[in-house]
Amino acid sequence: MKESGDHQSISTLPQNALPLVIGIGSSHGDDCVGWEVVDRLILQPDSKRLGVFRKAAVPHDILDWFDCGRTTHIVDAIISNADQPLRLTVAHNLQGDLIASFMDESGVERTCGFPRLQSNSTHQFDLLSVLQLSHALGTMPAELVLWALPICLSKIEVDYQPTRVRLANKHAVLQGVRRITQELSHA
Repeated sequence: MKESGDHQSISTLPQNALPLVIGIGSSHGDDCVGWEVVDRLILQPDSKRLGVFRKAAVPHDILDWFDCGRTTHIVDAIISNADQPLRLTVAHNLQGDLIASFMDESGVERTCGFPRLQSNSTHQFDLLSVLQLSHALGTMPAELVLWALPICLSKIEVDYQPTRVRLANKHAVLQGVRRITQELSHA
């Protein structure tokens, strides 16, 4: 990272310059995926040099942690049959609309609609609304990455969810941890 034209190692960066990683979720069933990723990232040997980690129970919690100058990663579950976590770069276009872009398998950058994530309810702002509000308030991070971790739910699994992430979705957690750790290590 460059500061005042000089190279500064990540180990000497002030706490507010480290990337922020926010897991959205709860302690219940597959809604804990974002939290589980943060818990595992904190256990990484160099976690204090990799980033700052937070858990949000509801998307609007993240408004308190946003910093325009800090790279921010948001981790949440998305109901999907995909094999890999989806890494989306989130920004606003010139008209102020929220856009998400990603690299496809062939390395071509594509844009997409904002994914519908599991963390939204009728009693709170969903993540899309929170990001739109953050943009309007001028607090949206200049670099925002959304990690959408694919989880699968069947009718039976929804009715009998355990209190921690199910084995079927642990793969998504482990992939998310691996990819985010790699990205933070190269920041």
